[in-house]
Amino acid sequence: MADEMRFGEFFRNRRIGLEKTLRQFCLKNDLDPGNLSRLERGALPPPEGERLEEYARMLGLEDDTEERRQFFALANAEADRPPSDLPASENVFNKVPVLLRTVDGHRLSGQQIDDLLEMLRGA
Repeated sequence: MADEMRFGEFFRNRRIGLEKTLRQFCLKNDLDPGNLSRLERGALPPPEGERLEEYARMLGLEDDTEERRQFFALANAEADRPPSDLPASENVFNKVPVLLRTVDGHRLSGQQIDDLLEMLRGA
């Protein structure tokens, strides 16, 4: 995730896009400025569940938009949680170690790994 945007950075950029200072945003949404500052700087982990949904609403992230999907994906990735849209019935998350061992056993090159990731994203 080194070259990817972080959750707090996304949050801050979205808030600024709403033309709200940190204090204005907190006052409007009854939030603690200190905690929000820590969240935006990455000193606090992204929340989950209902609190994450509330933040999405406060930031004006509409359902079924790429920005909303990115918001939740960044939060889950940074907090080492499985994606929220992962079907629990398929138990996909438990299969990841097998996939990683298989990839490692084949000693894929960086380009092959990038190609695999691109293929999986398109699936």
